Parts: sequence; C-alpha cells; structure tokens
Amino acid sequence: MNLGRIGIKIWDLQFDATDELYLMIDQHYKPMPKDANGKINPKSHGLADNDIDALRHSYVSAVYVIEFSYGTAESLGRLNELNPKRNEIRSRNMDLWINSVGRSYGKNCSIGKYYRDWE
Repeated sequence: MNLGRIGIKIWDLQFDATDELYLMIDQHYKPMPKDANGKINPKSHGLADNDIDALRHSYVSAVYVIEFSYGTAESLGRLNELNPKRNEIRSRNMDLWINSVGRSYGKNCSIGKYYRDWE
C-alpha cells in the first residue's frame, strides 16, 4: 500500500468535492465570492463557521463515505479537526457534528457520484 498515493487521493478528493459544492451553491443557493478572473475563491473571507462551512463539512464527509467507508470518513473528519490553531472548541464540536450528518447522508446515498454527474 502506497500511503503517499492514498494521501494525495484524499487531498484531491477533498478539493474536488469542495469545488463541486461551491459551484452548486453558486448556481442554486447564493453567489459565492469570486477572484479577479471570475473563479470561485475558496479562500475568501466569510466561508467559515456558517452555513457554507456546514455544507462543505457535510458534503466532503458524505463523499468520503461514498469513496472509502464510513469509518474512514469519520477518521478523516476527526483528523481535520486536530489543529488547535485553526479551531476553537465550539467550532470544532460543530464541525464534528456536521461531519456526522454528512456521513449519514453518504451512507444512505445510492448514487455514488458527485453533484455535477447528477444533472
């Protein structure tokens, strides 16, 4: 097993899922912040500890369940919250709970494909 390749797949999957979700939000929910070239800017101010952040956590967790397993998705979500510089305890607890909601959706998802494939 090549752990480096698995790490890259996890990282790529997280970014791909986030990009897909932000596109869906921009098209169907509310406009997302864009950079000078008109591309959605995932590093923009205002994308943390709010509805967008909750959707991102739940969506990525669901994708991890679909691509890997429920247990792997839970572990990846917990690992993501270990950095104490990034999160205060209330924010971390919220993220962990939202991750569990996403895992539940992923577990019950029969499509097994990303949003852009559903249209």
